[in-house]
Amino acid sequence: KNFFDGLSDQRRRAVLNRLLIASYLEDMPASDLSTSLLWGFQ
Repeated sequence: KNFFDGLSDQRRRAVLNRLLIASYLEDMPASDLSTSLLWGFQ
C-alpha cells in the first residue's frame, strides 16, 4: 500500500484550507501561496 494513500485525504484538506484562507485574505503574495502549497504536499 502506498504510504501517501493514507494521507491523501488529510493532505488535500490541509491544502484546501490554506487556499481558502489565502483567497479569503486576498493579500497573500503569490510566493507565499506557492510556499504554502509546497509545505502542504510535503
